[in-house]
Amino acid sequence: MQLSLFPEDSKPVNATSGEYHECPHCKEFKHESHYHTQHRISKPNWLKVSEGCKTCYAESSRLKYQLHKEAPPKTDYCECCHRNFQEHGLRIELDHCHTKRVFNGWLCAQCNGGLGRFEDNIERLEKAIAYLRIHDES
Repeated sequence: MQLSLFPEDSKPVNATSGEYHECPHCKEFKHESHYHTQHRISKPNWLKVSEGCKTCYAESSRLKYQLHKEAPPKTDYCECCHRNFQEHGLRIELDHCHTKRVFNGWLCAQCNGGLGRFEDNIERLEKAIAYLRIHDES
């Protein structure tokens, strides 16, 4: 009788070799070949795996393309911080809701990235604001 170490529906993950990674979007463990990768010439054994698997990346790209087509004209300013894109040399980015899959607005890269790092979570942002107020030196 052969002993099975893994349930039939699960895939063994070789964490030590780094061959399998969990996609943060679909939560599936997939082999490195299912991710876009990047090598560095200066570090021959260094490999960077993209955040999401190729399937999720393609789906996200299609959504962003569709939202760009349907979005209202770009504004001259960030709809979050109200700084002028051109005057401040800011990159314009399309902000969208990942769950509802709808356009939110035109933001600068800093605001869009900042909101994304807080996972668009109002409670976490309020806590961050409270933290900044406590440590405000002005």
